[in-house]
Amino acid sequence: MTLVDRWFGHFYEAFLKSGLADDTLFIMTTDHGHYIGDQKLFGKMGHPLLPPVLDTPILMRHPKGRKAGKTDRSFVMHQDISATILDACKVKPKQKLDGKSLLGAFRGRTPKRDHTLTGWGPFVGIRTSRWYYNASLWGQKPLLFDLRNDPDCERNVARGNRKVLLQMHDIGQKDCGGKYPQFLREQADAALPGCTPLGKW
Repeated sequence: MTLVDRWFGHFYEAFLKSGLADDTLFIMTTDHGHYIGDQKLFGKMGHPLLPPVLDTPILMRHPKGRKAGKTDRSFVMHQDISATILDACKVKPKQKLDGKSLLGAFRGRTPKRDHTLTGWGPFVGIRTSRWYYNASLWGQKPLLFDLRNDPDCERNVARGNRKVLLQMHDIGQKDCGGKYPQFLREQADAALPGCTPLGKW
């Protein structure tokens, strides 16, 4: 982290000195996190797919400094970035985008979502304001955490919450157009290699 912080600082300082900051929307994010001993896990994987891997930051700087220093806790997904860039450039996409422009956040109007969806190979992760869900595309190996009572996701309450599990599964299917993509099922059936944990304590 210190290495990234240091060199990002050099990059950002050069960006400010260049004069580009006066008319450039600056967006910084990452693809995923890593377990570094969280729940005795190390590395990254699709199951368990928990906050240390799934929750990623997004930082935005408006060229006019609007909402500088403010934090917004709304649900945001990576596909929102392309929608935001097109909106900032006043370009209308030729086809419907899955993402939503985040420019409204600079006016206090962030797009409203009631959940986020993440896929990793044959596994899906869904987060709502109440629940954190992770399972295979078929609903196997379910992990369910009650974020109100267990924000650190330490107690799997999947057993005894079948109704919630079905709701989460349905949310994922709906977001994928009614069912999960067939190629993901075929990939899983073929046991093709993917990301595996580096270790477990």
